[in-house]
Amino acid sequence: PPPPPPPPPFFFTPAPRNPDPLWSRGLGDVYKRQESQWKELLGIRVLVLGALEQQRRDKVIGSSLESRVILLATPDRYRFLLHYEQDLPTFFIVSQVTLKEVEKIWIEDHLAADASLGVSVDVTKAMGEKCERCWNYLPTVGLQSKHLTLCHRCVEAVS
Repeated sequence: PPPPPPPPPFFFTPAPRNPDPLWSRGLGDVYKRQESQWKELLGIRVLVLGALEQQRRDKVIGSSLESRVILLATPDRYRFLLHYEQDLPTFFIVSQVTLKEVEKIWIEDHLAADASLGVSVDVTKAMGEKCERCWNYLPTVGLQSKHLTLCHRCVEAVS
């Protein structure tokens, strides 16, 4: 199969309503692909937010930053999500996201699932301690002797 399309920029700019001749040379297709990718990401985000709310109601987590989201995805969806792996915690407003590839989505064993999206969602407590600067829960908090209460990203930012 052909490789997946390149990821869209993190912030989506919609195509203008009255396209000029430049759009007739192929740039309109780029925006259509970006729009399609954003719709997929937003659909997955709706599933994640529902699972987070369920765990919040059940008192498993307090805030979304206390959570680790586990996304089980079909092979095509997994390859798509790999392009965004670094941005997914920010996009979902959680501390950690783990992607796992599965052959089939089983709806009944997860907090949220959508076979048409090719994704199921589980939420657990995040691993690690809370960074006092960014409030994310990460296993890297406390590894730097000079900054025992900061994660690796915040140590880099303050150094």
